[in-house]
Amino acid sequence: MPQKDYLPSPGSDELRLLVPTRIHRAIYEVLHDRRGDPPTMQETQAAVRAELGNEAADQVHFSKRLRELRDHFVIETERDGSDYRYRLIGMRDLTKPDAAVSKRLRAQVLRHQRCDMCGRSPAQDGVRLHVDHKLPREWGGPTEEWNLQPLCSDCNEGKKAYYASFDSVAPQIMAAVGHDSVHVRIGELLKAFAAEGMTTPDEVLEFVAEARGRQRYWEKRMRELRHLGWEFEPRMRDEDGVRKTEWELKQWKPWPTEGPAAAIRRLTKGEKPVRPQALPSLAQRNG
Repeated sequence: MPQKDYLPSPGSDELRLLVPTRIHRAIYEVLHDRRGDPPTMQETQAAVRAELGNEAADQVHFSKRLRELRDHFVIETERDGSDYRYRLIGMRDLTKPDAAVSKRLRAQVLRHQRCDMCGRSPAQDGVRLHVDHKLPREWGGPTEEWNLQPLCSDCNEGKKAYYASFDSVAPQIMAAVGHDSVHVRIGELLKAFAAEGMTTPDEVLEFVAEARGRQRYWEKRMRELRHLGWEFEPRMRDEDGVRKTEWELKQWKPWPTEGPAAAIRRLTKGEKPVRPQALPSLAQRNG
């Protein structure tokens, strides 16, 4: 839990011990000074560039530095129109490892004593197992059994590096997670990756679809978007000899005013849903 009554002062020895580099400390100083008026990513980056010049990171690496600050501090993301603002709340309680995971839940997750990714075990391979959030906590992943898995140290670090490659869309992923409707979570995630010229990995779709609870049929919910005029195609990739699927969004439509689930039910019955005028496809808009 955040310690809301205290934050280290910018420039203090305590902050230098907590935060390793000048760019981390510069970002922290902007967030600290603007707690009453949270800055956007662009405003924060501009302020850091004014202070550090060429030392400041590009957009993707800047997002990573901001995410790394969340190891020590609670930083909330707030939507403001098409922008996102970052509010510094307080310090994390780092006195206990995996403090959010109860002993009972930890025992449930680790009961098979094998890494879910590589299959190694402490008894046979001498690895250390960690309780990992499949959908990262920074993206709104809950501390519930369905969202937790045992990972060895190597796989845990590899997963962190893999998810770091999505730093450019991290705020949009967090925004997608915030929707109650599984259809909307999936659709907004597809839109977020498409806006960056990226395809959406299957595993990220699954995690975001399940952000509010296990969805045994999330692939069916995704296919149902086609009833609303959405178009997307699979793209295959090889990763260490394993074929994985990513999705390319071709066209999307505004969400029906009655909600996607109700609109899909109407359409499957041959009725017309109540929805606003369709937007052009991505190809039309980019052409």
